[in-house]
Amino acid sequence: MLPTLTELEMEVIDFLEMQLRKDPIAPSIDEICQAVRLTRGYRINKLLNSLREKGYIDRRPGRARSLRLLLSSDGQPFQAGSRLVQVPVLGLIAAGSPIDPQDGFDDFIEITSGLIGDPSETFALRVKGDSMIEDSVLDGDLVILQHQTTASNGDMVAAWLLDSGETTLKRYYREGRQIRLKPANAGYADRVEDESNVQVQGKVVAVVRQLM
Repeated sequence: MLPTLTELEMEVIDFLEMQLRKDPIAPSIDEICQAVRLTRGYRINKLLNSLREKGYIDRRPGRARSLRLLLSSDGQPFQAGSRLVQVPVLGLIAAGSPIDPQDGFDDFIEITSGLIGDPSETFALRVKGDSMIEDSVLDGDLVILQHQTTASNGDMVAAWLLDSGETTLKRYYREGRQIRLKPANAGYADRVEDESNVQVQGKVVAVVRQLM
């Protein structure tokens, strides 16, 4: 598990990511200080050294613009060739009892293209409930899904239950003509449905969490 970032460290990482997507040359120390409202000196060096020790950046003290970003603030490897793409947030999905997916709202989230496949086949849903917490999917998280109508055993999917018109987030397992929808929380029971009542809407490829 990666060490936790402070709020200021996260600001620095987010600024570096934004700048390096525009220009492969690293920003100067003065530009970093201006972005996060710090004066040049001991504090910014201490901050950058902390980020290097935590594995988020690499730098060579004394060499101008030698800083390299290794990880984004979400802990994912930084890919300089990636770009930010807009993914539509189509509503809510239950991690618990199924809910109507239209209870949510329309919005967009920007994510790194390297995390997904075809952006036109990608969408996001906001999680409501705690049935997937043992898979590190928490209430309020956004799950990023690749649209597909099939799944392999163990995939985390958005499954539409046709008889109720509801959608739920679970692990998918086929057992003959039945589909087992398995939560990742010992407090919830598996849900077993006939295959005719389950339609896969998409497979989870990433989870986005807003840190307060």
